[in-house]
Amino acid sequence: MEDETTSQLVHAWETQYKEAQAEYDFYCTQTTADLDEIAAAVHKKEVVAVQNAAQAGLIAAQATIKHKRLMAAKAHEKAEKLKEQEERALKLRKKSAREKTDKIADEAITKNTERLRRLPQITRSLYGKVRDGATGKAVEDAAIKSTCLFTVHDGQSRENGKFTIGNGVSGPSGRQCNVEISKPGYTKATFPITVMKGDTDALYRESMLLPEIHSDQTFRFVLQYGASPPNLDAHVLVPMPDATYLDIGENPLLPDSTSLKYGSSGSKEALPFATMDHTAHRFGPETASVHNVNDGVYHFMVSNAAQSFTTADEFHSSTARAFLYQGNKLLSTVAIDTATGPASQLWSVYTLSCLRGVCSLKIANKFLGESPIH
Repeated sequence: MEDETTSQLVHAWETQYKEAQAEYDFYCTQTTADLDEIAAAVHKKEVVAVQNAAQAGLIAAQATIKHKRLMAAKAHEKAEKLKEQEERALKLRKKSAREKTDKIADEAITKNTERLRRLPQITRSLYGKVRDGATGKAVEDAAIKSTCLFTVHDGQSRENGKFTIGNGVSGPSGRQCNVEISKPGYTKATFPITVMKGDTDALYRESMLLPEIHSDQTFRFVLQYGASPPNLDAHVLVPMPDATYLDIGENPLLPDSTSLKYGSSGSKEALPFATMDHTAHRFGPETASVHNVNDGVYHFMVSNAAQSFTTADEFHSSTARAFLYQGNKLLSTVAIDTATGPASQLWSVYTLSCLRGVCSLKIANKFLGESPIH
């Protein structure tokens, strides 16, 4: 009987023999040079394979980065367009709201102006005199401008400092005109005048101009007043290093005490570094300067120096105005008829709190029953 597996076995043995012979020939018959050549070839292929893989990775990474940049650019462009749209929409809303507000305001102003024009109009002339705030002398060629609700009038002071502006105060009762006085070399002065009926067809106002100075740290306190009471006194209560106060003024505010001393005209170059620059009777001006500030609270005050024959109510209606300047800048103007509290013979106008040369201004503007410093 023929064995069918014999040929299969022979073929299998032949294959195994050939493989074994090949392995023998490869591993056992190769020289050292052959093996080095083979190793070099294998290493070269490995290097090429690594380079190919790295190149492929770099290309993939670059493609990813490019894609991300493209997406980021598209997102930024979209965000910028959205932002521009929102900004345009916001501007349009603001413009619309502003136009609507302006329209309402214009309508209200027009309506109110028409109402004010229908009210009885008061017209009075304005005359007065311009003085130098540091010397009290008349100021010639000062420009005077009166701006009222419906009119503007101009004038100029004459050689004697006097001026006249026909119909310079006009408008409905209770409204205000703003008077501005200026001249080169002087700081500009402004003050309001309330339109009201009077016994005469004119109003008289004494005004002052302060000469310009070079120091921005000097504080100047100026008092301007009317004919009754005929004499008001400006005072600066100066804080001293020993915790006392020095009263700089024409006359003492109070008798000397342990807390308050009368300093008369003061001193510019030494303590108290404050001076009474000018005093006057009838209309003022009275001017005091603080040249170098001490630590503490300064009190700028006005007393009725004619209280022996005038009342607190006359003091209240004296048309007195106080001005405070720092350098050439007007910090504040206060009128006595706006002072709070029961009328008395002592008007507290300003306080100035100073520490290491830095000062904070407070507008007191109130009547006092007694001096803040005793």
